[in-house]
Amino acid sequence: MHVGEDWAQDLVGLDRAVEDVGEVLERRLVGIPLSLDVIDLGTDPPHVEFALTEEGRSLAPVLQALYDWGTARAERTGAAITA
Repeated sequence: MHVGEDWAQDLVGLDRAVEDVGEVLERRLVGIPLSLDVIDLGTDPPHVEFALTEEGRSLAPVLQALYDWGTARAERTGAAITA
């Protein structure tokens, strides 16, 4: 077996592992009630708006803490923040 063949097999294995992780995450996330409320505005053509549920809004402090941490880290390390 050549080194290249081993590398290819490793990549196939990694690809399968990533797929498995993705499937597990998808199954787990589907049941979380953080979804959006859909607001049908009753217009023609149809128009809907989306709003976070109360459960989704409860994540705001967590997301703010992550943002604050990232901003502080970028300042400490000189890392660029890009959109």
